[in-house]
Amino acid sequence: MRLREWNYKDGEFSYGQRIAIGDILTDEGRTWYQRLKACWRELYGWNARLMPARMRVRRFGRLTEGLRYWVELEERTLNYKPTDQEQKAGLMRLNEEVGHMGTIKALAEKFGTDPDVILGWQWGKVYGILHADLKEAEYHQRLTEQARKARR
Repeated sequence: MRLREWNYKDGEFSYGQRIAIGDILTDEGRTWYQRLKACWRELYGWNARLMPARMRVRRFGRLTEGLRYWVELEERTLNYKPTDQEQKAGLMRLNEEVGHMGTIKALAEKFGTDPDVILGWQWGKVYGILHADLKEAEYHQRLTEQARKARR
């Protein structure tokens, strides 16, 4: 049970919580209020209804603002467009089949640790690694393309 409020924009919450929140927010079988309550329980470990209504409204407002910040940042900076070759090879199908576990496994292998440890890392840290990896991959793709053009 956590009493102190998370610093949402710093991504203090864990990667495992980020995954769970993503699943909660995309659950169309719940109302938005139910989703917020479920996100609160995931992040804090207790029922938000234990707070007075005015406090709950303020806290949910900050929660919504923090989650919106991450959704917009992730959409803008972690958006990867697969190449035609990757699409033909079935990258989208692979992503559907392994989901988050593919990223968790890759990070665990990269850092030589157990996947459960990765799930406990702060989301801000994991985001930073994923963003850096994406930018490096894009750079190497451009470098390879330039080398290919230079050979022609």
